[in-house]
Amino acid sequence: MNNFLRTKIELSRKIAASRLPQTLFFYGSNFELLSSIASWLAQVLTCEKKFIKDGSYQNCGSCKECFFNSQNTSPSIITVSLSQPDSSKVENIKELLLTLNLNQASGFKRVVILKNPELISLQAANALLKILEEPPGNVTFILLSENASKILPTIRSRAQLIRVEEDQMTNSQNPANSMFALREADRKNLIDKEVLFEELQTDIIRLLNNPSYPAGCRLANRIINFQKNDLKNCLITLSGLTLSVARQARSQLTSFQRSSLCSLALNLLNAERLIEERNLNSQLTLSAVFNFFVAENITQQQSRLLNFY
Repeated sequence: MNNFLRTKIELSRKIAASRLPQTLFFYGSNFELLSSIASWLAQVLTCEKKFIKDGSYQNCGSCKECFFNSQNTSPSIITVSLSQPDSSKVENIKELLLTLNLNQASGFKRVVILKNPELISLQAANALLKILEEPPGNVTFILLSENASKILPTIRSRAQLIRVEEDQMTNSQNPANSMFALREADRKNLIDKEVLFEELQTDIIRLLNNPSYPAGCRLANRIINFQKNDLKNCLITLSGLTLSVARQARSQLTSFQRSSLCSLALNLLNAERLIEERNLNSQLTLSAVFNFFVAENITQQQSRLLNFY
């Protein structure tokens, strides 16, 4: 897996777990590639109906925010491009801070992309630092630079640094489209994964309506047998799909069922983390996750029957 795709998957994992830092600093030798991943992340963060595919989030392309983004008119994404030294004066940074503070009350997600922050004046850098020290809660800052060493250390210390390499891309590919050539075996693997995840979605809904412990264990075993070499990304993707089921089938589910699906999504992420960090047995951990899901729904069904009689 190349660095670009790995970065998208890791960031998607953090988004799903609500652990994405408010300030990210992408650096590398290909600025076009840096702009590409910043654009992807900004669109994903502002999309109202984002979904996970092949381990990373994708924007839906149909919501209001996606429409604005396609027209480059999104009020939720602010891009500050600095082409010349001192092109961003302290007044511009203060104006940005004022805009963010005024919009904070709306609660809508905002993304600020700052390109070439090494070119701003010292006064502007100090004003920017004040923003990064106490960022508005609904704002994510993305800094892009080919010269990370020239950024003030105080600014670098406020951000999570992520190196995105260019040498993993072929020259014939356009990074703006985030498209990469796939070998035939890779294409077949992706198709198999898409089929698997569609079937797993169906199995989860079936388990929700007809909970049983054997069915839960079979589901856990199926995931492990198919994705034992990439269980981490599989669980992240499955967690996102479970949340999608809870949202998309909202009118067909009870409030308890929606809550149960959300709990399952969270537990899948926790299982992924525990398996990796504590080296737990993946089969036992996943079986426990689905058994808990089954137990919840059996108890709820029994409760409803008792209330009925």
